[in-house]
Amino acid sequence: MPEADAARYIEFGKAVKERFANPIESQMSRNGNKYTVELPDELIINHVVIEENVEEGDKIDQFTVYVYPTHFGKPVIVYRGETVGHRHICSFPTVCTQKLEIVVEKERAPHSLESIKVHYIEK
Repeated sequence: MPEADAARYIEFGKAVKERFANPIESQMSRNGNKYTVELPDELIINHVVIEENVEEGDKIDQFTVYVYPTHFGKPVIVYRGETVGHRHICSFPTVCTQKLEIVVEKERAPHSLESIKVHYIEK
């Protein structure tokens, strides 16, 4: 790989790490294939970073992110994804909420999510 390209990849990796270095504090619970994430207050968010335990391979084939917008009550689909793998960054329009859910719709084998981190990233 040319040195210029390698340097650019390293720069990109540092920028991603910096951008996602400070997640919003949250509490996560699991009920079957549904993960509920609750925030300490009504906050604006626009990214969720999902990490799957991939020690024995990735197992998730499809998932959906639902957000409960403040003053709306009903969940809204903000993101649909396929594999999670080591880490999947979900980007969606900014929304104010105190609760979101990630539902694993399809899996090859029983899965395990290591973490779900919520972010608001200024664009």
